[in-house]
Amino acid sequence: MTKWNKVVTNMGRGMDPMSAYNRAEREEREEHRKRMERLRGAKPERRGGR
Repeated sequence: MTKWNKVVTNMGRGMDPMSAYNRAEREEREEHRKRMERLRGAKPERRGGR
């Protein structure tokens, strides 16, 4: 689940709610991926999709 304070921060920068939400969600995924890579040593993503 997206951290709502990130969405609010983005909206505070003058974004419309939807793009603010999308951006916050993308940042969440990035941070999660980086954490996982540190944990298991940068194993490349094998999953399909984006």
